[in-house]
Amino acid sequence: MQPSWDNKEINLIEGEELILEDTNNVASLLNITSNTTTGIEVSKEGNKLKLKANKEAKSGTITFSKVANEFVGTSVIYNKEERQSLVDFRLPDNDSAQLKVNVQKLGKIELSKVGQEFGVHMPNDNYSLQGATYGIYDSTDARVGKLVTDEFSKATSAPLILGDYYLL
Repeated sequence: MQPSWDNKEINLIEGEELILEDTNNVASLLNITSNTTTGIEVSKEGNKLKLKANKEAKSGTITFSKVANEFVGTSVIYNKEERQSLVDFRLPDNDSAQLKVNVQKLGKIELSKVGQEFGVHMPNDNYSLQGATYGIYDSTDARVGKLVTDEFSKATSAPLILGDYYLL
C-alpha cells in the first residue's frame, strides 16, 4: 500500500508550511531517497509529512521508498555439492512513492500616484492623496487585496502569488 499522497502534485506557497497527513498510515515506513527540489525543508513525523519553502525554493519531485535501492534486484543462490551455499536475497522493487511539489512565488504591488501632467509626485498644500483606496483583482475578477496610499501618495500590497492583477 502506498501513502495517500503518492503520485500527487501539490502547490506550496513560498514561506508557508504545508502538512500532508497520510490517511493510509504507511508514510512512517518511508525514507526520502531523492529530492530534486531546492530550498524546501522536508521533515517527517510519523505519518505526517511537513514541507516548507524558503524564498529560493524551486519546484521538483521528492521520492520516498521503504527499501534502499541497494536491496532491490534479482536474488542469487549459489549452491554446489560439498560446498558452502551462498545466497544474496533481493526484493523485486523498493515500493517507492513520489510527490511533485510546485513552488508558488510571492511578490508585491507597489503604487505611486503621480501628477497627470508632469508624471511626478506633485505636493499640494490644498489637498492630499493620502487614503486613496484601490482594490486588487486577479484574472478571475476576484478581489484579493487592497492598496491605500500614504501621505506620500505611495502604497504597497501584502504578499501576493505571482500572477496577473489589476487595480480598480
